[in-house]
Amino acid sequence: MDAMQVLLWVIALLLGTIGYFLKFIHSEHKTHIKETDEYKQHTSEEIGRLKGKIELVELESRAKYAQIQETTQIELRNLAQNVGKLTDNVDKLIQSKF
Repeated sequence: MDAMQVLLWVIALLLGTIGYFLKFIHSEHKTHIKETDEYKQHTSEEIGRLKGKIELVELESRAKYAQIQETTQIELRNLAQNVGKLTDNVDKLIQSKF
C-alpha cells in the first residue's frame, strides 16, 4: 500500500465517522422535535383545562356573591323591621309614661 491508498482509507474512515455522527445528531434532533410537539400539545390541552377551571371558579364566585347580596338584603329588611318595631315600642313606652 502506498501513501495515497492510506490517505484515501483515512479520509474514508473520517468521512464515515462524521457521517455516523451526523446521522446520530439528525435522529436525536427528530426525536427532540417530536417530544417538543407532544409537550406543546399537552401544554395546550392543560391550558384549555385550566381555562375551564378558571371559568368555573368565576361562575361559582359570582353565584356566591349574588347569594351574599341576597342574604344581606334580607338581613337588612329584617333589621329595618325590627328597628321599626323597637321604635313603635319605645314610642308606646314614652306615651304610657306621660
